[in-house]
Amino acid sequence: MYRIFSISAISILVSCGGSNGSPEDANTVTVFKSTGAIQCEHSGESVEESALLLIRRGIDVISSNCGFETNLVVLAVCGAGTTDINLHLIPRSNLPDAEELEYFDVAVLENDTTGVGYEVVDCENS
Repeated sequence: MYRIFSISAISILVSCGGSNGSPEDANTVTVFKSTGAIQCEHSGESVEESALLLIRRGIDVISSNCGFETNLVVLAVCGAGTTDINLHLIPRSNLPDAEELEYFDVAVLENDTTGVGYEVVDCENS
């Protein structure tokens, strides 16, 4: 019974994030990258594919989430892009490597008026 509880607790801890994903500390940073989704055509890069790109570059991915930028307006028309982004919590020491892959600190999304410029959402099945 204890073993089943332990496995369940570990699964819950791994799959759940904090308020905007997993909580950052001084040694970690949340990075984002557009999924590249195109309305009516392509759902873009999944969060798993995005994490794998970082991992293959030697960047430890602590946790991942799906989200969207909130400070952008996008026309709702087939062929247009979306505001969908993939979010990953990584060690701060890996930020320069992530930036080479066009992942950026979510701090660049912040708006002086509205605050945080993104929202975390449930990932759709990829």
